Amino acid sequence: MNSRLNYIKRVLLVIVFLFSITATTISVNEQTFFISQVIDGDTLLLANGDTVRLSGIDAPELNQPGYDLAKWFLFYLTKDKRVFLEKDLTDKDEFGRLMRFVFLKDDGKMVNELILLNGLADFRYLSLESKYFERLKEASLKAEANNSGLWAFSAFPPNRINEDDYSAKVIDWQDAPKYINEIVTAEGSIERAYDSGKACFLNFKENWSGTLNLVIFSELYYQYPANPAQYFLNKKIRVTGLVQLYKGTPQMIIKSPEQIKVIE
Repeated sequence: MNSRLNYIKRVLLVIVFLFSITATTISVNEQTFFISQVIDGDTLLLANGDTVRLSGIDAPELNQPGYDLAKWFLFYLTKDKRVFLEKDLTDKDEFGRLMRFVFLKDDGKMVNELILLNGLADFRYLSLESKYFERLKEASLKAEANNSGLWAFSAFPPNRINEDDYSAKVIDWQDAPKYINEIVTAEGSIERAYDSGKACFLNFKENWSGTLNLVIFSELYYQYPANPAQYFLNKKIRVTGLVQLYKGTPQMIIKSPEQIKVIE
């Protein structure tokens, strides 16, 4: 896998210089900022000391596949460039970082969109009311359809589960750690459900640490008959998705109600 990632890194270096044909421009007449450091694939440090979290995207974190590649891409995309910032509906996140849409001063391209189009981040954490919700969602779907960037390595949960995936291997939820980076169907009863406001976490065991964690992000709650934390609690379910390891815990991100079915 490392050799393939190195190949993609070389290809992406070319893409950085050709991205003008892949993203929509916008006219922004505001103060410009200089980027002093790229912290990771979705976070920047401005020369004035402010930290900016790019809205609507989620790049791999440290120790996750593709972390270096996503960070590298953002570095070369913004190196020696001045940018405009546009505020999201939420001014800051829980860590005090500015939530912003970032535009390159030279040509008005949106950095958030370019990262998604090139498959270096997943679409996430954006309110339905956001000005750029549909635009960024479409960029992510396009990257997935083209198998761009990290999509080629199943680094992100699929936006759509194909019909064939429903016939994926059915496992007991306790066996999920054996199937990291595989699409499987797990069965079990939800004993714990927690809504953080940002996401709903469903667990098959009250003492859930280290066990399969199902995640539904808040921007997708509207797709369910009720709040997922209430709707799925104490019900037996069958869930299909990509099992990933997140901070030592197996995790399955649910992007569509079709992935999760109540069977009892």
